[in-house]
Amino acid sequence: MDAAIKDHKCVATSNDIYVDTKSWNLTHKLISSFLNTARAGSAHKDADMSVNSFFLGIGASAGYFLFQLFAFSLLRRIASNIYQSNSVLRRYENNSTLDFSNRNPSIWERFTSKYVPRIFKESIDNYEAIVGLDGFLFMRFLKKLILLFSLLSLGIVPVLIPLHLTSSDNNKNDLTRVFNSTQPQSNRIDKINMSNISMKKSDRLVCHFIFALIIIVAFQFFIVAELKYAYGKINTTIITKSYQNIVFVDNIPAEVLKDDSKIMEYFNKIQPNSVVAAARLPNNIFEIRKTHKNIERHAYIIEKIISKIILEKFFKVGHLLLSTNDPSVEIPPTSLMVLSYHQLCQKILFNLRSFDKYFYCELKFKLQKIKPSKYFVYIPQFKRKSALEYQYDSLDREIHYYQKYLDLWLTYFPKKNEPDSSTIPGNEKMQEYSNKAFLLFNSVSQAMQFYQLLQSSSVCQWNYPMIGAHPKDIIWINIVGRNPITITLRKLAGRLIGVLVILGWIVPIAFIGLVTQIPYLTNLLPYSNHFNVTSKCLRDVTKAVFPLVTLIFLTEFVPYIFRVISYLKGCRTGAEIEMDIQRWFFMFLLVHIFFVVTISSGLSLLLEKLLISPVSIPNILAHDLPKSSNFFCSFILLRGFAYSGGNIIRLKELFFEIVYYRPRMPTPHNKMQRLKKNLFFQWGSIYPLFTVIGCICIIYSIIAPFILPLAVLSLSLVYYSFKYLFIYQFNSENISETHGKLYPEALSQLYAGIYCMEFSLIGLFALFNCYKLSTSMAFMSILTVLIHAEISKKFIRRLHNLHLNSLHDYTSSDSISPRAESLESYIFPPITNEIWVPTDQMGIAENERPYLQASLSLKCDFEKAYITKFGNICINPDISE
Repeated sequence: MDAAIKDHKCVATSNDIYVDTKSWNLTHKLISSFLNTARAGSAHKDADMSVNSFFLGIGASAGYFLFQLFAFSLLRRIASNIYQSNSVLRRYENNSTLDFSNRNPSIWERFTSKYVPRIFKESIDNYEAIVGLDGFLFMRFLKKLILLFSLLSLGIVPVLIPLHLTSSDNNKNDLTRVFNSTQPQSNRIDKINMSNISMKKSDRLVCHFIFALIIIVAFQFFIVAELKYAYGKINTTIITKSYQNIVFVDNIPAEVLKDDSKIMEYFNKIQPNSVVAAARLPNNIFEIRKTHKNIERHAYIIEKIISKIILEKFFKVGHLLLSTNDPSVEIPPTSLMVLSYHQLCQKILFNLRSFDKYFYCELKFKLQKIKPSKYFVYIPQFKRKSALEYQYDSLDREIHYYQKYLDLWLTYFPKKNEPDSSTIPGNEKMQEYSNKAFLLFNSVSQAMQFYQLLQSSSVCQWNYPMIGAHPKDIIWINIVGRNPITITLRKLAGRLIGVLVILGWIVPIAFIGLVTQIPYLTNLLPYSNHFNVTSKCLRDVTKAVFPLVTLIFLTEFVPYIFRVISYLKGCRTGAEIEMDIQRWFFMFLLVHIFFVVTISSGLSLLLEKLLISPVSIPNILAHDLPKSSNFFCSFILLRGFAYSGGNIIRLKELFFEIVYYRPRMPTPHNKMQRLKKNLFFQWGSIYPLFTVIGCICIIYSIIAPFILPLAVLSLSLVYYSFKYLFIYQFNSENISETHGKLYPEALSQLYAGIYCMEFSLIGLFALFNCYKLSTSMAFMSILTVLIHAEISKKFIRRLHNLHLNSLHDYTSSDSISPRAESLESYIFPPITNEIWVPTDQMGIAENERPYLQASLSLKCDFEKAYITKFGNICINPDISE
């Protein structure tokens, strides 16, 4: 019996093996194909790219960019609130009549409207006050990179590309064998980069060494000149900016915390008449800000309801505006139909926005006797109200809530001419303060002096100073709940998470290397040949574009992760978050876009190489950089097409305009804020991308000089797309302004490109047995480190603390006048004390004036908005807010 059981088990096992053989063989072949493939960077897949494949990928990217440009030219007139918000703000069309005489402009006027010549002619210096110093210096950063790469292109490309083309050899002793590449072909694009040089013609590498020296020296002069400019620009500009004479200080001693005057007296003893006002931070700051939020919300609802009431009455008699009583004016029937159609569309849109009025009813219970019994019951009765009754009831309710929160808001203000409300007997709990305060100094120079003094003060008292923070930019949770132990732990946790993000993001980045193995899948998986693309042109385009688009897509989400991490670290303002993101996002992009994609599609292989031979960095770079040149040439140009196209088309804003903003009922205030704030920039996330692009261009300027003109084209497209945004769309204050501190950091980060170029050339010269050139380049790298350290000591560190001697000349002409109310705006933000009532030609708003003035405690302004004959709410072009 035991033998039978054993035989049965053996048979079952044999059957199982037989059944799974096909699956096992397929899995084994698939895994073996992936494992037997060299663990090279995904960029190496383009090492043998042909000229046709390269230009097919570039052509596909350029075609998509031209399609975006064409769509933008159409949408620019249709959605002018998005694409021409500055023009709309400057001049509103009154829409009293439609001009039918010029309804068919020429094609050139329709697609350019004279904005193309303007973005080429307009100087960015004219918009420095609007875009802020961060935006202005970013444009200068792009402009200087374009100039630098243009000059390098003129000097390097005419020499090195012909040299590379004529330096190949027919035998297998050339550098392509060293790089494990295939034999060079006549149509391979690698022929114009350094990998085409044969070992027999290694003496030509002297030209590469000379050009490398020129680049290094020119770069040092470029950095010094730009840092001097930035240092002078920041010093002269920061004096004129608001809130720069306000300093926040933490851990104030208890003996001076009882009264604002004692805090002022403490600083005035050190320097007389230095502090003008002081404002302690209340413990109930979150309650104050919540009440402020409720006041603003109800003020917005009140203005929206008033607009609805006026529009509800307007659309009942608005058709009368389409006719005229003047017999001398004759409106063609076609024009009258068009006018009626426009008004009908606005009426339908208004009814959709206020559809809730159709479902409003009042519920009442009536006591009624049940016959013939003697019992009584409450029977519900529903009474439907008209739209106007519903709106008036809602208005009365919102006015009640607004007044309720306004009364609560007034209780937070300390009484004037009283030392401290908490010291009054029986009123100890009325207002309690934390050990934090904002100080208003007499001038920026005095504020900067005390700011630097407090930075080096005691660890326990008068510490953690902060200067020039915008009231709307402060992150209050990181201000109030701040203590040394918690902040230290949060910073350590944030840095650890940041490192894990950089190391862990290798998994999605390695996906790029996986998709390049798709040809294996079509050969191994059954029935996959049905999905194989037979068109060679389409395969080449997919091979050239898909990995690049995937890389761009995967890096777009990272800034949001680092933004949360910066918040976790305890950054107190949005400006601090921007500076923190710039450093971490640059490290992330440099590691993943350059090192991981270039050297390995797995971080394990890179660490393995470095652990086995720590001094092999130059050899690793020398071995892998030339094979990645085609990938980065495509990446640089595709990134320029994608970024500039995204800048002008703004799909996210267009989507929100259609899905979110259009269905909502606009108010005059809301419409003005939408025009002013529909575009904003987070410069801490923008600088690192173009800094890394600059580093890549510097690295490959000798290895693959063709990247330089491509970079000039790419950066030029981005530059002019930003210029259009600044001229026609950007019109809001950047509350997270760092006042130029991002620009010197970006310039310093460009040294990473110089170091990588030097290390790679050291390895390349060694591979060619040119040890003298390799030693000379190693000496230049040491010299570069010393120069970088000296420049950082002289400029970078001093930019975070401005030199007091440079501020001394501006003390007497300080343009900032100290105002106590500007200090109070930190604790008590200004509230909306007026609403804009849109007027109309039928006099409906004027009829509502007595009711509104009697019911509202808010001021009603009847001059800042109006309703056109079609029912559009427009802003008066003559207002200045």
